[in-house]
Amino acid sequence: FTPGDFAALAPSSGTGLTNAAGIATVTVLVKDLATAQQAGSAGQVTATATVGTQTLVSAPAAYQIGQTSITLKLVAPNPNPISISAYQTVSIKVEVDVNGVLYKDQPITVNFSSACATTAKADLPASATTINGLAQVVYTDKGCSASDIVTISANGAQSITATINVAPPVAASIGFVSAVPSDRAIVIKGSGGNGRTETAILTFKVLDIFGLPLNGQVVNFTVTSTNPVSLQASSADR
Repeated sequence: FTPGDFAALAPSSGTGLTNAAGIATVTVLVKDLATAQQAGSAGQVTATATVGTQTLVSAPAAYQIGQTSITLKLVAPNPNPISISAYQTVSIKVEVDVNGVLYKDQPITVNFSSACATTAKADLPASATTINGLAQVVYTDKGCSASDIVTISANGAQSITATINVAPPVAASIGFVSAVPSDRAIVIKGSGGNGRTETAILTFKVLDIFGLPLNGQVVNFTVTSTNPVSLQASSADR
């Protein structure tokens, strides 16, 4: 058997033995998914019977490619939307169906994108190829702190989405950064003096559980000294 331009044969050798009724059978497949999407394309399969090197008979059979429907189905996360903690990871798994059946004949490229991945606030591979009809990537939060919509697409298929609600990171510690001036002591209010200062600026940093700085956190200050020390502000957020 020879399949023409648009088809492939199973077995790939394109040969078969006749049965007791004198019938030999092979399966005709569309060559690949890109070809399958060319609705209306046509060709012919030619069957040739030979004995040794002698051709006994040859006959063609026409075929035409019909409309192929490709659909993406979200397998994970489940449920969708899903909520995760800051810096957590979650698997995104997608099934590719052709004409309603899981497509395993060849790998298909599936594309993934999201707003947080675009701004480097999440790690998300741009694409993955299917294995036995399934494509899978791992989404890792890097400070998204938002509801991130992952758009999933493939050629010839309608896009689908997965929503990942990412919780903001939680403050775990406060670290001292600096004191200005740092090279000399401050003096008692009202004592003055050349080159002396009565105030100092103290800077602290709020960190999460991974030691990363957190923006917009309110820090409260109190004085525990028995000496007459006052604060210009009891809290600050930057």
